[in-house]
Amino acid sequence: MSQKFLSSVRFLPLAIAIGCAGATGPVQADPVAVSATQRPFHPTRPDRRQIGKLLWRGGLKLTSPSGKFGGLSSLLVADDLGSMIAASDDGQWFGAKLSYAPDGTLTDLSDGVMNPITDLAGIPLTDKRWRDAESLTRHANGDLLVSFERNHRVWRYPSNPFTGGDAPTSLPTSLPTPPPLTTTFGNGGIETLVTLRDGRILAITEAQELEGADNQTAAYLWDGKQPKGEKTWVNLRFQREGSFKPTGAAGLPGGGILVVERSFTPFTGVAMRLRRIKEQDIAPGATLMGEELAVIRPPLAIDNMEGIDVKRGPDGETLVYLISDDNFSGLQQTLLLLFELQE
Repeated sequence: MSQKFLSSVRFLPLAIAIGCAGATGPVQADPVAVSATQRPFHPTRPDRRQIGKLLWRGGLKLTSPSGKFGGLSSLLVADDLGSMIAASDDGQWFGAKLSYAPDGTLTDLSDGVMNPITDLAGIPLTDKRWRDAESLTRHANGDLLVSFERNHRVWRYPSNPFTGGDAPTSLPTSLPTPPPLTTTFGNGGIETLVTLRDGRILAITEAQELEGADNQTAAYLWDGKQPKGEKTWVNLRFQREGSFKPTGAAGLPGGGILVVERSFTPFTGVAMRLRRIKEQDIAPGATLMGEELAVIRPPLAIDNMEGIDVKRGPDGETLVYLISDDNFSGLQQTLLLLFELQE
């Protein structure tokens, strides 16, 4: 990898929140001990690095003695690639620094911090019906948008979840919720929230089935501007295939999005699929389908993949970061994976 990459890693900011959000001010976060163990793509074949259009660039298994750590269902990586933030479905923010080898392989995660996700009054969310955060995206103005299930909604948070205090600007605000989601669908609501290159926000539900549709779920599109009541969101459809369901999405540097989908059955186990959807295909009333890029199954590095982010690498390559939600289960793992998209 280039000297440019080495320089970007050598001068990582000490405060991970500054690296994640470009914010200034004191970091108010609780340190959390997290161990990162390098995870090979294939357990016995170190030469196995390619699948579909993805090239393996390293993976980490994350563990912690803290009972608060886990359930990471979303992911944002800093533009300099040196840090990350995530929201958990147990109502916690998690942030950390990322380290790389000279060739650009992801090698370590350190300096973990956590903060509770708060309600509109700044009080930590405690009831599971309210703290089930599932997706995270950055609005064009820098704010963070978080979608929640069970009590379905989208809230807007300041750009840096690890600063704040009592300032009014640190409190989240509420966006109008697509009307059909306010009464139904349990934990099958908005799993996917992504900002498009033109500033629009796309939300895709996991299990809001559409009447008369063949394996399609509801999706919603917002122009990203000031909300004006219930008509903030317009309707789309997402075409599912087989047992795969959408769990996250990220915008591509050149336009369009990558959608990560999860599958689990008692007979076939867990699997992950990645699809690319062109930006011009994302329009009111459209059915979103896209191009399959890769399907990953065991024994390759895989778990309950839910969070995704895409960044431009130092040499212009497209980097795809993925994180898994372990559901706080001893049978699952928190994996942070890095791939390069082979164009």
